[in-house]
Amino acid sequence: MTVQVGDREVAARHYPISIDVGTMRELAAFAEVAEHAGALRKAFCSEGRQLVLRVDRTDPSKNIVRGFRAFTTLLEDHPELVGR
Repeated sequence: MTVQVGDREVAARHYPISIDVGTMRELAAFAEVAEHAGALRKAFCSEGRQLVLRVDRTDPSKNIVRGFRAFTTLLEDHPELVGR
C-alpha cells in the first residue's frame, strides 16, 4: 500500500468512518423514508434520468469540494451521463 510521489515512495492507508449498519437499516425501513425516496424519484428520475445523492458533513474540511470535483470527472469521463 504505497504510492510513488516524485522520487519518493509514500505509504498510503485508508481509515473509513464506521457506521451502525443496523440502525441505518432500521431508519431506512421507515415509511417516511420511502415517501421521501419516492418524491426524489418523481422529481428527478423521469425520462431516463438518474439521481446521484451525496451526503456530506457540514465541516468543509471533510472533502466536500473534492466530491464536486469527482462528480465533474465522472461527467467528463462519461459525457453520456450529462443531463441525465
